[in-house]
Amino acid sequence: GTDTAAAAVSSLQGAAATKMMGLVSRVALKSIMSAAPLERYYLESFIYRAAHVPPGDSNGLSDPFVRVSWANGSAHTGIQLETLSPVFNEAIYVAAESKQRFPDVVVELWDWDLVGSNTFLCKTVIPFSEVVNKCATADKNSRNPPRADNEPKWYDHWTDSTGTRIEGCKVLMSFKLFPAGFEATLKELQKITMPARPVSAGGSKKVYKAYPIPASALLAQAQYRIHLSVLGLRNMRRFRLREIQHPTVEFFVDGNHCATKKVSGINANFDTELEWFVTLPESPEYMPELEVRVYEHRMGPKQLVGAAQVDLSGANVNFAKKLQALKANDDQVATRTSNLLDYLRHQEERAAMATEQRAEDDMRRMELEEEKQHKTGSPA
Repeated sequence: GTDTAAAAVSSLQGAAATKMMGLVSRVALKSIMSAAPLERYYLESFIYRAAHVPPGDSNGLSDPFVRVSWANGSAHTGIQLETLSPVFNEAIYVAAESKQRFPDVVVELWDWDLVGSNTFLCKTVIPFSEVVNKCATADKNSRNPPRADNEPKWYDHWTDSTGTRIEGCKVLMSFKLFPAGFEATLKELQKITMPARPVSAGGSKKVYKAYPIPASALLAQAQYRIHLSVLGLRNMRRFRLREIQHPTVEFFVDGNHCATKKVSGINANFDTELEWFVTLPESPEYMPELEVRVYEHRMGPKQLVGAAQVDLSGANVNFAKKLQALKANDDQVATRTSNLLDYLRHQEERAAMATEQRAEDDMRRMELEEEKQHKTGSPA
């Protein structure tokens, strides 16, 4: 009985000691967490454009949008309909608070669906160490938002839901971190937001307001002339069990569009040339993809039967060189034209002076003749 009582007392003491140790541990942990300052930051993400987005719809295209998730916050861009090379030019701001080290930034590509839930396409993870190196100091007294001074970068390591890498997919983005004090800046940005756009599937009325990328951070633009020689179509698969017999080829780049005329026949020949002027990024590194789509025109609306993308970055090198040569040639022509105009103007002035001098000489000669006749008294 004595041993049993002693064991009970010992067990009670052990339980009390354990409870006391847990209480001390919680108090110590609470004390440690209270001592750590609560840090609040804003992640600024500039989403410029994407290329080779995975198709999310049955027609081979996507309705993509970008979602940026960081710590306990997330935000997304608007939707670009029916494209594999979307142009966003939107700024995303995500606020987060933490007493510990912030996690990495997760960027996802989604396909918007009118009915049902949206479809996940792929994602990439950006180390927080890469973002924290671009931390800016917020100016609470400034009415102008601080701007990111880092250059945009193509992020090209994207994986699907199984972890398989998506070859070719890339998104042009830049990131910057702002400490607490950025709230006033966001209020200023709300005055220049883009029009609200829908973001949810199923016909939901949920909308969002996007922030435009400021002009100082937009890509430098230049005007180019694109010349296309469209010869014909070959090796097209059947569409709905029938051959492609009434096709057109349409081209899209950075919001610009042109198309061939409809032709008839299997393995159709177009033998046509298209040319149009577009405004594109000046740097070859940021050049968008040229989307090529083939449509079949049967009874009813046209149907998309094929799509491809063409990299313009290599062609842009030649474009840039030709553009520089054209500019130099234009400068030379302008200089020569100016010199020629100066020469012609000088010749006209000399001719006018000569005409005036001849008129004065004739007048003087007539006066001398009159004086001579007056002296001799001979009739005129």
